[in-house]
Amino acid sequence: MPPKPATFKRAVIAHTDGLPPEKGDKVKGWIEHSGAKHSKEITDGVTHLIISSKAWNNYKQEPMGVQNKDGQVATQY
Repeated sequence: MPPKPATFKRAVIAHTDGLPPEKGDKVKGWIEHSGAKHSKEITDGVTHLIISSKAWNNYKQEPMGVQNKDGQVATQY
């Protein structure tokens, strides 16, 4: 088995339940193949979130600006 790519080795990726089950399994495989960790739950340790457009459209929280360690402002929901 070839080594996992290092591109996402520090990433912890979760996805919403809005994906069809067969796509959810594929997404989990893609996440792990990329070298990232897959999380079944959205926690403080999750660095990336994959969300369906349906779930995104149902999300009502206003974004807020967050400053990272380099002083750049990112949008967080």
